[in-house]
Amino acid sequence: MAWSVEGAENMAFLRAIKANGESIHSHYLSSQEPAPAVIELQQEVRKELKRLNGQSFIGKEYLNNVPLMNCSSNLTRAALKGLKDRLVI
Repeated sequence: MAWSVEGAENMAFLRAIKANGESIHSHYLSSQEPAPAVIELQQEVRKELKRLNGQSFIGKEYLNNVPLMNCSSNLTRAALKGLKDRLVI
C-alpha cells in the first residue's frame, strides 16, 4: 500500500495528538458534525422528556405498555392486578 502526502500528514497529526496526551477518539468526534438524523432524534427526545417531566409512571399501565394486562385472564395478570390494587407496585 502506498502513502500519499495527505495521508502521511494526517498520521503525523494523529501521532502528535497522542503524544500530547489527548484522546484521538474525542478529538475526532469533536471535529465531526453530527448527522441531521441524530440532531432530529435529540430534539424529539428533549421534547418528549419535557412532556413527561413531572409525571409519575411508577406502577401504572399507560398506553398498553404491559401486554400481559391485555390478555383475558391468567394467574400472573391476577397477581399483578392484586399487587397494583394494594399499591405495592
